[in-house]
Amino acid sequence: KINEPMLKKLIGELHGNNFWILNEEEDGVYSLLNQGLAVRFAKKGTVEPNAEVKLARKDLDFYSLRNKIKVKLKSGELFISPFELNIAYKLFLSSQKDVEDARFLFKLFREKLDINKLEDFVKHWEDSLRKQEEKKEVTQEEHEERINKLKELSLIKD
Repeated sequence: KINEPMLKKLIGELHGNNFWILNEEEDGVYSLLNQGLAVRFAKKGTVEPNAEVKLARKDLDFYSLRNKIKVKLKSGELFISPFELNIAYKLFLSSQKDVEDARFLFKLFREKLDINKLEDFVKHWEDSLRKQEEKKEVTQEEHEERINKLKELSLIKD
């Protein structure tokens, strides 16, 4: 959990390191995060690449934090969520670009992936879609289209 003074300090540090907030004014960030929404940061003068930041609320958010991967860069370290979770989520989002990203990550990290975990995450997102359909948050057609995209997993295993 982050309080407003801590968040202001973080934003100040980001500004000091040449970053800006893409999708909100500085004084609205705390409210946005507490609504469960994300904030995007990028280097000043750019829009992409950018980093999405949100508060952990769901089980998978906490899983991601507990199982983060350290990436060493020339300029320091960066923590990212497990690739299995990223790949499954990209398939769940199901846009052409997201599916291409999932395939790319799968092929790049194939030897390091825990396929059982990946399949568990895909099943989680399938279940999530079923629940959304039951609540009428998505139509039957949207549901079927997204389930088919999730089944892309079988195509990337080749």
